[in-house]
Amino acid sequence: MPTPISLKSEGNRTYLEGVRPLDWGTGENCEFASALTRTLDCVGEDVPYHYVLGVTGVAFRFTMGPELWNPGFYGFEGVSPDVHDLMRRAFSAVGYGYHWYPQGDRAEDLQRITDSIRRGVTVMLKGCVVDASDWVVISGYEEPGDVLLGSSPYGGGDRFQGYDVIPEWHAKTREYIILGDKGERPPAATIYTEALRLAVELVRTPQVADGYTGLRGYDVLAATVREEEFHDDTDRHEGTLWFRYLCLLCYHMMLDDHRSAPPFLRDAAAALPACGGQLSEAAACYERSCEVRDHLDRLLPIDFSRDAQRRLLNPEVREEYARTILRIRDSDARAIAHVAQALEGIA
Repeated sequence: MPTPISLKSEGNRTYLEGVRPLDWGTGENCEFASALTRTLDCVGEDVPYHYVLGVTGVAFRFTMGPELWNPGFYGFEGVSPDVHDLMRRAFSAVGYGYHWYPQGDRAEDLQRITDSIRRGVTVMLKGCVVDASDWVVISGYEEPGDVLLGSSPYGGGDRFQGYDVIPEWHAKTREYIILGDKGERPPAATIYTEALRLAVELVRTPQVADGYTGLRGYDVLAATVREEEFHDDTDRHEGTLWFRYLCLLCYHMMLDDHRSAPPFLRDAAAALPACGGQLSEAAACYERSCEVRDHLDRLLPIDFSRDAQRRLLNPEVREEYARTILRIRDSDARAIAHVAQALEGIA
């Protein structure tokens, strides 16, 4: 069960004590999903991270934009062209309403956020308010409201009671979500069936607008790594070794999200026993995909060292990298074939 969360005041700061921090060290890379589970903690709901990744399709997606090199592809809004559909799926699957707001009048935005904190519930906020953060958890504020307190896996410079101190928050805010009232969850079979259909769509759709998705995304990445020339210095920031190395590590984060696919698929098998065999096979395939993905860390160590970056200059390393990506693609293709067969057996 979630740790009890209580409202505290210290000087001119009001905050919620006991909120779990967002931390990549936990293996939770999707900031939206992490923020949602922390917010649900506040109302006593223990929702697994892998469940949120499964119902929103994050556990299955691989997406790249037309420019190919961009660390922002990893963001939650890159999962599907309709990010609001993903939000609706997430909150419906946990049985809660929600209120979504774009950045608006500062006083109104602050009032909504502080009201939620005072009733003991964190706020999910999107915007680079802490470094390059996507979604953060807002867990407190400082009077008169120029500073918020929150949590991001990036970690800020100033800290208070384990939280990031976030000044000038409003100018950087894009949108935020306030948790609504508890409702009734759809039947488990309905939730999992809809999620599995989304998974098949995300994996098998080759292109959305001018971006590459699913299995096609793997093909594009492998071909790019094989065919493009890599240089140690360039006039364009986007062409530097450091930037391409960063992008590849962000693509690896998408693959790490697939570690949520096996437990989600096994949960789905329990909810849909008539096709449990196919879903268990799919889970095993995703486990093999994740084992292959681990080889990428040996090819490109995650230490941001100059030596690690310079490995991209080696054509043999890039060729092995491309082959590894295609092995993951093939394993994912087998997995999603099992999911598709399972869906054929659902009335």
